[in-house]
Amino acid sequence: MRATDYTEDALIERPSIELLGSLGWQTANLFGEKFSADGTEGRVSEREIILKRRLRAALEKLNPALSSEAYEQAVEELARDRSAMIPVNANQEISCRAAELDIQRSARARQGNRASRCP
Repeated sequence: MRATDYTEDALIERPSIELLGSLGWQTANLFGEKFSADGTEGRVSEREIILKRRLRAALEKLNPALSSEAYEQAVEELARDRSAMIPVNANQEISCRAAELDIQRSARARQGNRASRCP
């Protein structure tokens, strides 16, 4: 084995990308990404883990009748840093906030009106 076989890219990133691709996820290896607002994915640095352009496109596909302002607000809310929160609380906050923004209206209609778990 060569030393290059023991890199983070070889041991974690490439196998993860391949696994997600095999499960039907759209993947992208952003190793050569250009960072800027006009860059490859629009991120300023690799610390931005959410690909906002792709998130917005997915929101528009799932919720085609919303205003541009609603999409912007949803992207900003979903991308807000919650790293200091307990994961379950962060997930609940996202779910409740999405409901407040009415992003999940069509999903609730399809699934039936479940009791809210939001405070």
